[in-house]
Amino acid sequence: MDARINETTTSGDGPDHDGLTPNESATGLKPIARLTNDDRIARIIPTADYSTDIEYYSLFARTFIRAHYNFCASKMTVARGGKKLALDFEFRESEEWMGKAIAWASHYEFQKIPMQSETVSVSVTIPNAGRLVSLINDYDQLYISTSAAAFRGSITNDVRNKTLQVASSKVMAIHTICVPDSECYDVGGSLLDTTRQ
Repeated sequence: MDARINETTTSGDGPDHDGLTPNESATGLKPIARLTNDDRIARIIPTADYSTDIEYYSLFARTFIRAHYNFCASKMTVARGGKKLALDFEFRESEEWMGKAIAWASHYEFQKIPMQSETVSVSVTIPNAGRLVSLINDYDQLYISTSAAAFRGSITNDVRNKTLQVASSKVMAIHTICVPDSECYDVGGSLLDTTRQ
């Protein structure tokens, strides 16, 4: 008997109660009409300047791209000193975890699930923004493979959901580092005690 797949909301933003986007498409996801922080990213001077299309399948990827991508890209572009070091460390750790998780999921038998995607174009202003795009793509790859394995019954829904929760935390960790200004980090990449909550 096939396992029942339950959609997991892994973002703190909750459902898409969003008057800026049109109704849901055939994918079940609302197409992204525009990303937040458009004005912020338009003001920065990029070290790279090109756009790329992100094809996404999951609610988490949609929510993160719309709500957080431009903010992270702009903050990473102006990051310096310890903050750049902290970002590089977090990217390395998250990329390594995603690679291992994707390899782990690929070992399970799966049953393909018909999935439709949406596509949105984003600005890549710095190499780390490209790394963030790749991390979002890795999350979606894991979303697809674990959903297919759970549908086949090779893993439980609980294992799938917990895996995706950890995966989403790896992406959100980049956003967390982006929030404080560069002055809030020491030369070693640690957040200064005076800025901790």
